Amino acid sequence: MSDDLRFEPLNSTHPVAAFVCSKPPLHDYLRKHALQNSATGYSGTMVAVEPAGRIVGYFSLCPVSVTCAELPSEEVKGMPKYPVPGVLLAKMAVHIDVAGKGLGTRLLLLAMREALAIPPSIKWRFFVVDAFDAEVVPFYTRFGFKALPGNPLRLYMGVKMVTKAVQI
Repeated sequence: MSDDLRFEPLNSTHPVAAFVCSKPPLHDYLRKHALQNSATGYSGTMVAVEPAGRIVGYFSLCPVSVTCAELPSEEVKGMPKYPVPGVLLAKMAVHIDVAGKGLGTRLLLLAMREALAIPPSIKWRFFVVDAFDAEVVPFYTRFGFKALPGNPLRLYMGVKMVTKAVQI
């Protein structure tokens, strides 16, 4: 995977129609919803762009709340009984031409760094991932993500582990 990629917020000049990944709902999201969601404040999308302008990957982040009921008992100790804030990696995909070349890892680590860069006046406790399907869960678990009980496609990692993971 080339080191000359640019990572930048999605905008209306990006050629989203040319983006194709292995999961049609994920390229449909980028084409039809990501820019609107950014404009309305529902989520923010970052794209990986080649020098020629082609989008080869993206991720979308948004806030999320996590309740004690969703977490395993070992995570609940000392937590308040109300929902706690987190950052959700709602969508992530790579172009089919570059799949398996490390861009997914680069995007995940960048998403984690983006979460850690949130101003210190805004706190969050968990980085949460909505895995598209069971096929991609092992990708996340090798970084230390754990599935939430009762929802094997929703994985999480505490902020301290995120900090360690991005130092890889």
